[in-house]
Formats: sequence, C-alpha cells, structure tokens
Amino acid sequence: MKNRRIPTCPPIIQPRSDGEQRPLWSVMIPCFNNIDTLEQAMKSVLSQNWPDKEMEIVVVDDFSQDQNSVRDVVAMVGKGRVGFFAQSTNVGSLRNFETCISEAKGKLVHLLHADDYVHPGFYDKMASLFSAHPQIGAGFCHYLQVDENGAFLSEAQLQQEFPGILPDWLNRITQAQHIQVASMVVKREVYEHLGAFHSVIYGEDWEMWVRIAAHYPVGYLPETLASYRVHEASISGRTVRNGYNFRDLRKVINLNQQYLTGGNKIKNKRISCRYYADMGMATAADSLSKGDLKAARAQMLQAMLLYRDWRFFKKAMLKYIRTFQT
Repeated sequence: MKNRRIPTCPPIIQPRSDGEQRPLWSVMIPCFNNIDTLEQAMKSVLSQNWPDKEMEIVVVDDFSQDQNSVRDVVAMVGKGRVGFFAQSTNVGSLRNFETCISEAKGKLVHLLHADDYVHPGFYDKMASLFSAHPQIGAGFCHYLQVDENGAFLSEAQLQQEFPGILPDWLNRITQAQHIQVASMVVKREVYEHLGAFHSVIYGEDWEMWVRIAAHYPVGYLPETLASYRVHEASISGRTVRNGYNFRDLRKVINLNQQYLTGGNKIKNKRISCRYYADMGMATAADSLSKGDLKAARAQMLQAMLLYRDWRFFKKAMLKYIRTFQT
C-alpha cells in the first residue's frame, strides 16, 4: 500500500514521541501550483498572531511545477515564521495530506488548502470550542464559498444556531457532505487512531468526517470563520468536467454505509444518491450556461446513473437529449 498514489485503506499516522515539546496548533498548508492564492492563505493565518510555541505553520508542496517560486513566496510572506516541506516528486493530493498530518507536531491539526483562507478569530474561537468540549475529536465552523477572485458565491447550511456538540451527527453527515476542509479542525490523536485519507480524490474528506463521527463527538461553531474557494483548477473542479466526481461519490456513499445500522443504511444511501444527483443536474445547468456541453452531458449522465428513479430519469433524460439539439 505504501507505494500506492491513492491508498486503498487509511494510511497509518504514527504518534509523536511522549517527551516532545508540542504546540497546540499545527496549521498545515498543502500546496500544488497555488502560487496565486498561497499568499492570502498564509497571511490569513499569520495575521492572527499566535506565538511560535503555540502554533506551527508549514507549507507542504507536492512538487509544484515551479517549486522554487513556491519556496520564495513562503520565505517572502512567512519571514521565517512559516516552514516549508518539499515533496521530491509529485505524490498526489492524498499522500500530500498524509504528509501534512504525519509532519504535524501540534495537538490540533488544521489542513488549510493553499487556495482557501480563514477569517479573523478562527484559531482563538476553535481553540475555545475544544476547551469547552474536551470530549470532541473534531470541530468545524460555518463557512463561505467564494470564487477564484474571492467574490462571495454562497454560504454553507447552518448546522445549529449555537456552539457545541452536534446531535445525531453521524446520521446527518452520512446523508450529505456539510463541511469543507478549511473549516475543520481535528485532534492529531484522532488521525493517529483512525488513519489518514484514502480511496478517492473527490469526497475523500466526506469519508473522513463520517469516519470521525462514527467514533467521536463533533463540535460546531455557527460563526463564519473560513472561506472555501471554488474554481475550475481545483481538485473538485478538475473531476467535474469528465464526471469522475460521481465515480468517487458512489464509492464514498458505499464506504459510508459501514458506519450505519438498520434502516438508516438504505434510507441514508437513497438520500445521498438523490442529493448528489440533484447537485449533478445543477452543475450541468451551470456548465450549459457557460457553453461547456461536455461537462453538462457528463454530469447529467452520471446523475441518472446514480439515482435510479424513473421520474428523475425521465426529467433528466429530456434535458440530456436537448443538449444535443443546441
């Protein structure tokens, strides 16, 4: 498994040594050709003024095409405050995330993708959430979705109106993905117990959050403290045009069933399939508006394959046929 670019089971995360001096926070920034957004990601962390002994910040670069330029940006913006880990070859997103977690020294690990950023107060308020609820294994906040230029697109669904532990969270999170990585913080000991990301490159985080919810309580802050950037060059964006996002989603939906019992298995799987089929049709409509027929057709076809309901199929098929008449 060690040589696999996409591991088929959770990679092991070794514990840190007992006698090691450790910070509270490890902010690990996985990067691959994100020169244009990396500076904002780092500045959003640095501006929160956590001392070195309480927070490490490290950019982990997956052999970017111009790795020296990434290194230069880290040096210029970080001014020695931000570490740099360079992969010697391109290992892929999952292995790069694994490196981030393995290299992290902190008790709380925040994976902040180099195209995302956090808002003022993120680390103070998330630390307070873990302090108030020491039994949680992970916690996340409300977040925004922005475009490649940082303009507002949408905001996440509010999970509850007050901070604290989310009730019935395993059931809810197996139905649909409600979290973006930028908004999530995980105790390192949880990764040590459950392992890192595996099996898919689209939806790998959803499977991880379900796995955590199956073993630990999960905390939530209803305050908007992070922004997730939506753009075509992202991992998610690249899988949409050819429909590969659905290939991975089907796998994740099936993986998630192992954590459920009884009637929830069938019910939640159907809810998930309908949710993502509807999302595929919405994505197809957006692609059509941009004149991208290939992406639109791929999303429509995969949506029909995911949700086997004759009424949905009939409606989707009519839209699919029309794309050949434009």
